[in-house]
Amino acid sequence: MPDSPALYVLFPEATTESRQIAREDLDRAGSQAQELDGRINDLLAVLDDELSEGA
Repeated sequence: MPDSPALYVLFPEATTESRQIAREDLDRAGSQAQELDGRINDLLAVLDDELSEGA
């Protein structure tokens, strides 16, 4: 995967290795955000079910 232009703008002095590390960190953060989003949606579904049963 080629380096993102944003990485060059944010870190113009960065080496290829440091840009690779930054890209991996961004990918990992994106994956964690998706996982948290899924967990939040699961919790909201449970709460919605609980509220529906209690109404």
